[in-house]
Amino acid sequence: MTADQELCAAFLEAMEQGMVAQGGYQDGRVIDLRDPQAPEILYLVGDVHARSARIHEVFRHAGLPQQLAAGQAVVVLLGDLFHREESERAGEMDSSLDTFRQMMSLKIAYPRSFYVLLGNHEFTRTLRCKHGFFQGVLFGFALDQAGLRATYEAFMEASPLVVAHPRGVGVHAAPARSLRDWEELKSLPVSDVEPKSLHPAVLELTCNRHVKWSPNGQKAYTDSDVERFLELCGVPDGHLFVGHTPISRETGWEWEMGPRNTVIFAAGRELGYARLDSQGVRLIRVGRSRHDGDDEILPAAPAGEWQEMRQWIRWVSQEMELQRDCLYRFAYDDRPVSLLGAREQPLHVLNYAHLPGAAQSYYGPGFFLVGQEQRSEVLALRREQRILLGGPGLCQGVRFFWPQEEFAILGQLQDGEFELRPLVAGLRLARW
Repeated sequence: MTADQELCAAFLEAMEQGMVAQGGYQDGRVIDLRDPQAPEILYLVGDVHARSARIHEVFRHAGLPQQLAAGQAVVVLLGDLFHREESERAGEMDSSLDTFRQMMSLKIAYPRSFYVLLGNHEFTRTLRCKHGFFQGVLFGFALDQAGLRATYEAFMEASPLVVAHPRGVGVHAAPARSLRDWEELKSLPVSDVEPKSLHPAVLELTCNRHVKWSPNGQKAYTDSDVERFLELCGVPDGHLFVGHTPISRETGWEWEMGPRNTVIFAAGRELGYARLDSQGVRLIRVGRSRHDGDDEILPAAPAGEWQEMRQWIRWVSQEMELQRDCLYRFAYDDRPVSLLGAREQPLHVLNYAHLPGAAQSYYGPGFFLVGQEQRSEVLALRREQRILLGGPGLCQGVRFFWPQEEFAILGQLQDGEFELRPLVAGLRLARW
């Protein structure tokens, strides 16, 4: 028996051990942690996309091996385990095969504490195209060549779609609107077939997006759909976590879709995970990579209590020093704010009404990040958007005269409320 054959046999046995009938927590298509006898701690990790080092980084950061071995916690990956997303690697499948093997090893090590939900990238018989590559077809061919197809088919047919915890629910993409009740959810039929052959609820759970970000209105869900699905899952006061829809792989790893719905992602520049327990829900940031596609993560700076609580800056003077990698939030109160220390000329956060008349007529209403107006360094910063400051190239079509090194991430939360994360030391924030 080859090493892969031994691995596959042990993996299929571990899948069985994860079922309720053998003392695990998977009941059909659901990992059910609502019972008081289940571990109270649940860790959720977003889309990995064949970057298996990210799984191990979360395991290390959260101390998961000890917790899982002791039966104190459960970790669930929210799907899209396979297929690199960088344009130059989208057609490469060795990393996906490696991720599949590492996933099998983790399931063997923690059969009742480690689970993977199905996402759209788990299906191989699909003609979805990424950067010119039919990734499902290529991955299926790679599985055939490696002799792993039969095990993969069994994995697909036995895998869960939902995890339910007293504090919330996790799925890959969206709440299912086509379900009548909990029993139907548990018994959903799944196999690696063409998408048109799948149950509508399976397509919803693995492919849909929030109405704010969906390019297809027929595949969109609303906040009301979230509430109904949480009620169907027996946690009407919980929170829904999904992957599938990263708003920006450069500047974030978690995004609020609605009052009770958050996207988390593990394959971008930023890395983090969610922890749900009896005390509540925490979103924990691990760190940031230097470049897109890097496996190495620069650890996040230790967060103080005010950062954990996401409190606002209290201005004690007109200018304050900023610490690298800390999160600062401030409100625009009719006084322009300047970011100093990144280059000779400051960068200003300036309201449309405070721009000179000529600039107002050219750029239109809204909030803007302004470098030097004379050089047309003016950038619209929309609500719920984050931008990366510094680095080569254009920023949203605007040529800025800033350093080649990335120096900060700036985002607008609500109208006139901003969030800043310095990526280098020596930056200062000032009010006029």
